[in-house]
Amino acid sequence: MKLYGTQNLKNIYKNPDLSCISGIKTLTAKPLKILIFYRPDIEPDDDITDFIDLFRHLAGSEKKEEITDYMLNYFAHLIQYPGELPRTSVLFKSIEGVGKNVLFEGFGRNVLGDKYVLCAQRQEDIVGRFSITNEKFIVIWNEASGKDTHSSIEAIKTLVTEEKVSWEAKGRQTISVNNVNRLFFFTNNECPIKISPSDRRFMVIDCDAPKDDYSDALCDRVRAAWKNKAKILGLVKFLKQRDISKWNPCKDRVFTSFYDALASKSVPLYDNFIIDRLEDNGIVNEEETIGASMFYNEYTIWCKKKDFSPQTQTAFGRKMILIDGIHKIKSAR
Repeated sequence: MKLYGTQNLKNIYKNPDLSCISGIKTLTAKPLKILIFYRPDIEPDDDITDFIDLFRHLAGSEKKEEITDYMLNYFAHLIQYPGELPRTSVLFKSIEGVGKNVLFEGFGRNVLGDKYVLCAQRQEDIVGRFSITNEKFIVIWNEASGKDTHSSIEAIKTLVTEEKVSWEAKGRQTISVNNVNRLFFFTNNECPIKISPSDRRFMVIDCDAPKDDYSDALCDRVRAAWKNKAKILGLVKFLKQRDISKWNPCKDRVFTSFYDALASKSVPLYDNFIIDRLEDNGIVNEEETIGASMFYNEYTIWCKKKDFSPQTQTAFGRKMILIDGIHKIKSAR
């Protein structure tokens, strides 16, 4: 008998391929405490090198080992304490095809089951009024961009940190449900999310790994491993036995240069536009007069380059006159 976890057969669900048994059944049930993986007919394969190598590959070149350890602890926390929110979201920036979905979506679908993972690109699926994140352990926001995340940052913060969240199905009354989401952002955008300098919610990784023969071969091996139940049980065993007693998801985050860059961009949007414009034009100690329509047009072009949604010209004008050094003047007739 191969049993990893403490057996508790109340309110169970089953992953028919792996027979993953847990203590959650309904939206309003008590938070999940354990996961049990039970396959008496399969001996776990302890050779999980390919899984570990892909974790390390996706960590990028900056602080590779520290990031690899953090991510292994993050997934060990999911296996050992599935009902306890880490209160930290993970953002990966990389080119396409280096293996993010192969590893993380693969983990969700093959270890937990399709029902308990969400991989979506639409903002409304994750933080919309009728979101579909309920009872998902892994939520992946593919191709995340500032255009969507900046307008929903408060909802994102709630999803990352709150143990109870409001959930509404179409045609039904809003209810409060247990939040077991681990939120991942995948992006190739330079400014995919707004992070304040004092933020404690995000672990940011700049995966600069290339898509090459090594990457392709490694992803192929991991895809094959996901089809091997002995390999999957070997990974579960490794994560179940990993010592995370002194690990803290927030305090032990690894700070990268990409995190610092995002935090520095938390300066208000309009201020950033003015700073960039002055630097681009080389204007430092000079006065400049520009027409309102032309100024707004420059702003919309800047927003498009940054992948932001521009405000209306009226809202833009009201914000501009609140910035020190900018004054509204009447045009000569």
